Amino acid sequence: MNTYENVEIFEDTKRLCEKNEKLKASVAESVKNQKLILESEKLPVVDKKRFSDEAKVVVSTKRTFEAASGYAGQKVAVHSFASPYKPGGGVLRGAGAQEECLCRCSGLYFCLSVPELEKGFYSPHRKAKNPIGNIKVCRKRRFIYEGKEIFIKRRRNR
Repeated sequence: MNTYENVEIFEDTKRLCEKNEKLKASVAESVKNQKLILESEKLPVVDKKRFSDEAKVVVSTKRTFEAASGYAGQKVAVHSFASPYKPGGGVLRGAGAQEECLCRCSGLYFCLSVPELEKGFYSPHRKAKNPIGNIKVCRKRRFIYEGKEIFIKRRRNR
């Protein structure tokens, strides 16, 4: 797909997320449950006895949505190689990396585009102005947890 098609697909996703009441509610619920984890926070130790099975880590050559959809009905976590500078990376201009693809087929962009994440995540990364130092100092220690994201399109759908 070219950048124009990518922009067109994202604009359709935006329209759906703004007009469809179920999707609006899903995005609002995701925003309510997301968490910015800063480098100064201590994470609680998890009682591993509460789990009946060990976590399974799968590394795949599939695209993220394709890989995750193979586990429908199960709890799945995906790692988004996201921009530390802008919500959705270059999705608004049609870029095609992993984060942009995820934002084109879900409400992720609208969850990331909230004032709390701008203040606590994106702005500090932009202020660092040193891509190498930024990754070393900031990016490894700040995470955004998205509890539940609903995918509304396959990669090429409009």
